[in-house]
Amino acid sequence: MSDEKFVTRSIFDFEEGGEPFELIYMPHVCIIESPSVADRQNDRREGRALAEALNLANIRHRLFDVTDRSSLLNTLEGIVDFAWPSQSPIVSGQRTKFVFPRLFLHFSCHGNELGIGLTNGDFIKWPELGNLLLGLAAKLRLFDKSQFPCAALHLCMSSCCGLHARTMASDPDAIPFLTLVG
Repeated sequence: MSDEKFVTRSIFDFEEGGEPFELIYMPHVCIIESPSVADRQNDRREGRALAEALNLANIRHRLFDVTDRSSLLNTLEGIVDFAWPSQSPIVSGQRTKFVFPRLFLHFSCHGNELGIGLTNGDFIKWPELGNLLLGLAAKLRLFDKSQFPCAALHLCMSSCCGLHARTMASDPDAIPFLTLVG
Protein backbone atom coordinates (compact mmCIF):
# COMPACT_ATOMS: atom_id res chain seq x y z
CA MET A 1 0.00 0.00 0.00
CA SER A 2 1.14 3.58 -0.58
CA ASP A 3 2.86 5.52 2.16
CA GLU A 4 0.17 6.03 4.82
CA LYS A 5 0.54 9.82 4.80
CA PHE A 6 -1.03 9.88 1.32
CA VAL A 7 -3.98 7.59 2.13
CA THR A 8 -7.37 9.03 3.10
CA ARG A 9 -9.60 6.98 5.38
CA SER A 10 -13.26 7.42 6.20
CA ILE A 11 -14.62 5.25 9.00
CA PHE A 12 -18.31 4.56 9.39
CA ASP A 13 -19.52 3.00 12.61
CA PHE A 14 -23.26 2.48 12.82
CA GLU A 15 -24.90 2.31 16.21
CA GLU A 16 -28.01 0.38 15.22
CA GLY A 17 -27.53 -2.87 13.35
CA GLY A 18 -25.10 -1.79 10.64
CA GLU A 19 -21.65 -3.29 10.28
CA PRO A 20 -18.77 -0.83 10.72
CA PHE A 21 -16.70 -0.29 7.58
CA GLU A 22 -13.85 1.82 6.32
CA LEU A 23 -13.34 3.43 2.92
CA ILE A 24 -9.69 3.78 1.96
CA TYR A 25 -8.81 6.17 -0.86
CA MET A 26 -5.34 5.33 -2.10
CA PRO A 27 -3.50 7.57 -4.56
CA HIS A 28 -2.83 6.12 -8.00
CA VAL A 29 -0.76 8.28 -10.34
CA CYS A 30 -0.79 7.57 -14.06
CA ILE A 31 1.92 9.33 -16.04
CA ILE A 32 0.88 9.57 -19.67
CA GLU A 33 3.96 10.63 -21.59
CA SER A 34 4.09 11.47 -25.29
CA PRO A 35 7.31 13.33 -26.06
CA SER A 36 8.15 14.63 -29.51
CA VAL A 37 10.50 12.64 -31.71
CA ALA A 38 13.27 15.15 -30.92
CA ASP A 39 12.63 14.78 -27.17
CA ARG A 40 12.90 11.01 -27.54
CA GLN A 41 16.15 11.27 -29.50
CA ASN A 42 17.63 13.60 -26.88
CA ASP A 43 16.29 11.42 -24.02
CA ARG A 44 14.22 14.26 -22.52
CA ARG A 45 11.67 12.21 -20.61
CA GLU A 46 9.85 14.02 -17.81
CA GLY A 47 7.77 10.90 -17.07
CA ARG A 48 10.78 8.88 -15.94
CA ALA A 49 11.87 11.62 -13.55
CA LEU A 50 8.38 11.85 -12.06
CA ALA A 51 8.18 8.06 -11.74
CA GLU A 52 11.47 8.06 -9.80
CA ALA A 53 10.16 10.73 -7.42
CA LEU A 54 6.96 8.72 -6.89
CA ASN A 55 9.07 5.62 -6.20
CA LEU A 56 10.96 7.51 -3.50
CA ALA A 57 7.66 8.64 -1.95
CA ASN A 58 6.25 5.09 -2.16
CA ILE A 59 3.22 6.24 -4.18
CA ARG A 60 1.51 3.74 -6.46
CA HIS A 61 2.07 4.79 -10.07
CA ARG A 62 2.53 3.62 -13.61
CA LEU A 63 4.27 5.26 -16.56
CA PHE A 64 2.50 4.92 -19.91
CA ASP A 65 4.35 5.65 -23.15
CA VAL A 66 1.94 7.08 -25.72
CA THR A 67 3.01 7.60 -29.33
CA ASP A 68 -0.27 7.88 -31.24
CA ARG A 69 -4.07 7.87 -30.91
CA SER A 70 -4.22 4.06 -30.78
CA SER A 71 -1.69 3.82 -27.96
CA LEU A 72 -3.59 6.55 -26.07
CA LEU A 73 -6.75 4.42 -26.25
CA ASN A 74 -4.78 1.36 -25.13
CA THR A 75 -3.31 3.39 -22.28
CA LEU A 76 -6.77 4.34 -21.04
CA GLU A 77 -7.67 0.64 -20.91
CA GLY A 78 -4.40 -0.02 -19.07
CA ILE A 79 -5.33 2.64 -16.54
CA VAL A 80 -8.61 0.83 -15.89
CA ASP A 81 -6.65 -2.36 -15.13
CA PHE A 82 -4.16 -0.47 -12.95
CA ALA A 83 -6.63 1.56 -10.91
CA TRP A 84 -9.67 -0.71 -10.71
CA PRO A 85 -11.19 -0.41 -7.21
CA SER A 86 -10.87 -3.39 -4.92
CA GLN A 87 -14.02 -5.46 -5.44
CA SER A 88 -13.23 -7.66 -2.49
CA PRO A 89 -13.53 -6.07 0.91
CA ILE A 90 -10.64 -6.62 3.29
CA VAL A 91 -11.81 -7.82 6.68
CA SER A 92 -9.49 -6.55 9.38
CA GLY A 93 -10.34 -6.71 13.04
CA GLN A 94 -13.85 -5.39 13.64
CA ARG A 95 -14.10 -3.42 10.42
CA THR A 96 -14.50 -4.25 6.73
CA LYS A 97 -12.29 -2.14 4.45
CA PHE A 98 -12.95 -1.12 0.85
CA VAL A 99 -10.09 0.34 -1.22
CA PHE A 100 -10.82 2.93 -3.93
CA PRO A 101 -8.37 4.79 -6.16
CA ARG A 102 -7.79 8.51 -5.90
CA LEU A 103 -6.71 8.84 -9.52
CA PHE A 104 -4.22 11.43 -10.70
CA LEU A 105 -3.53 11.66 -14.45
CA HIS A 106 -0.30 13.45 -15.35
CA PHE A 107 -0.06 14.23 -19.07
CA SER A 108 3.45 15.06 -20.28
CA CYS A 109 3.20 16.08 -23.92
CA HIS A 110 3.16 19.00 -26.30
CA GLY A 111 0.04 21.10 -26.56
CA ASN A 112 -1.62 24.30 -27.63
CA GLU A 113 -4.90 26.16 -27.10
CA LEU A 114 -6.83 23.48 -29.03
CA GLY A 115 -5.48 20.25 -27.53
CA ILE A 116 -2.46 17.98 -27.17
CA GLY A 117 0.00 16.59 -29.70
CA LEU A 118 1.26 13.03 -29.64
CA THR A 119 4.67 11.74 -30.72
CA ASN A 120 3.64 10.73 -34.25
CA GLY A 121 1.83 14.04 -34.91
CA ASP A 122 -1.69 12.87 -34.02
CA PHE A 123 -3.60 15.71 -32.41
CA ILE A 124 -6.28 15.23 -29.75
CA LYS A 125 -8.59 18.21 -29.33
CA TRP A 126 -9.73 19.11 -25.82
CA PRO A 127 -13.37 18.02 -26.35
CA GLU A 128 -12.26 14.59 -27.58
CA LEU A 129 -9.86 14.18 -24.66
CA GLY A 130 -12.66 15.22 -22.29
CA ASN A 131 -14.95 12.53 -23.68
CA LEU A 132 -12.18 9.92 -23.37
CA LEU A 133 -11.60 10.91 -19.73
CA LEU A 134 -15.33 10.76 -18.93
CA GLY A 135 -15.39 7.24 -20.39
CA LEU A 136 -12.37 6.25 -18.31
CA ALA A 137 -13.92 7.66 -15.15
CA ALA A 138 -17.23 5.91 -15.80
CA LYS A 139 -15.46 2.55 -16.25
CA LEU A 140 -13.73 3.07 -12.90
CA ARG A 141 -16.98 4.12 -11.23
CA LEU A 142 -15.52 7.58 -10.69
CA PHE A 143 -18.22 9.31 -12.74
CA ASP A 144 -21.97 8.95 -12.71
CA LYS A 145 -23.71 11.90 -14.33
CA SER A 146 -26.91 11.21 -12.38
CA GLN A 147 -25.05 11.50 -9.04
CA PHE A 148 -22.48 14.28 -9.55
CA PRO A 149 -21.49 16.26 -12.65
CA CYS A 150 -17.71 15.96 -12.17
CA ALA A 151 -15.54 12.92 -12.73
CA ALA A 152 -13.40 12.13 -9.67
CA LEU A 153 -10.18 12.54 -11.66
CA HIS A 154 -7.31 14.85 -10.81
CA LEU A 155 -5.65 16.13 -13.95
CA CYS A 156 -2.20 17.62 -14.44
CA MET A 157 -1.34 18.94 -17.90
CA SER A 158 2.42 19.33 -18.21
CA SER A 159 2.22 20.81 -21.68
CA CYS A 160 2.19 24.19 -23.33
CA CYS A 161 -1.24 25.74 -22.86
CA GLY A 162 -2.17 22.95 -20.43
CA LEU A 163 -4.60 25.19 -18.59
CA HIS A 164 -6.67 25.33 -21.79
CA ALA A 165 -7.79 21.83 -20.74
CA ARG A 166 -10.40 23.77 -18.75
CA THR A 167 -12.36 24.00 -22.00
CA MET A 168 -13.19 20.31 -21.46
CA ALA A 169 -15.50 21.57 -18.69
CA SER A 170 -17.85 23.32 -21.11
CA ASP A 171 -20.78 21.01 -20.29
CA PRO A 172 -21.75 21.70 -16.65
CA ASP A 173 -23.38 18.26 -16.45
CA ALA A 174 -20.29 16.29 -17.54
CA ILE A 175 -16.97 17.70 -16.35
CA PRO A 176 -14.08 15.25 -16.90
CA PHE A 177 -12.04 16.28 -13.86
CA LEU A 178 -12.40 17.40 -10.27
CA THR A 179 -9.13 19.32 -10.23
CA LEU A 180 -6.90 20.67 -12.99
CA VAL A 181 -3.33 21.89 -12.86
CA GLY A 182 -2.02 23.24 -16.15
